[in-house]
This record gives sequence, structure tokens and C-alpha cells, in this order.
Amino acid sequence: MLLKYLYIQVRENQIVVQDAGNPAAQPLQADSVFSSQRLLIGDFEAALVCLKQLMDKARRPILPALFAHVVIHPLEKIEGGLAPLEERALIELAEQAGAAKAILWTGPILNNAEVLEKLTRKGPKNLYAQWFSAWITSLCQRWRA
Repeated sequence: MLLKYLYIQVRENQIVVQDAGNPAAQPLQADSVFSSQRLLIGDFEAALVCLKQLMDKARRPILPALFAHVVIHPLEKIEGGLAPLEERALIELAEQAGAAKAILWTGPILNNAEVLEKLTRKGPKNLYAQWFSAWITSLCQRWRA
């Protein structure tokens, strides 16, 4: 399979990655110190290393997936909503960890069907152009790494 659909839940110093396209897959969890007293992502680099390791594990059980589309869901420290800077940090965290497409979700916890619906919903007409741009960016980032 060339595409993986992942659901990423972010709590204070904890990230959980679930393969939404495979209900039998067990969630992958990692604990790392990346939160600060005020911010869920206080240390971007530490969170990036943690998420990248989890996404790599989730993408390569048998045949590695080339693309990952993810829903990233902050579950703590969101009282009063997220600031635009926090939203951008979460989206960039997913993209730099290898996601070709990242959607930020701040509502209730989603089940696998809801994650798939959010990731496969048709968007604007230029969705292909956005996807292609994200794909090229992802390839360039992997090449540099």
C-alpha cells in the first residue's frame, strides 16, 4: 500500500499514533519530554524526533508506505483554543515528520472511520496541486535528511 492514514494524538509529553486504515493495528506510543509548562509543544525538535520514529514504525510493517496522510489531534493544553502559532507548530510537526498531508483536529476523539472520512473528503478543486506540492516538499526534506 502506497498510502497510510494515521491518527496522531498529542498529550503532554506523550504521542500516540494509530493506523486508521488498519483497525487490527495496535496504537504506537512514545513518551518524551517535549512539553513545557504553558505549551503542548515546548521543544519542537524533541517532539519531531519522537513523532518521526513513531511514523516510521507505523509506515513499515511489511511494505513501507510512501505517503502518510495524518490527522493530528492535541488533547491537552487547548483551553481557550489554540493560537495560530500553536496550530502551525502542530501542522509543521506532522509534515516534517513525513506526512504528505496533515489536518489539525481539536474536537472530540475520533474513531478510525471518522479519521478516514476527514482524510479522504474531497476538498477544493486545487487539492491535487496542494498534494503534489506537499509531496515534492516531503521528498526534498527526506533527501536532505
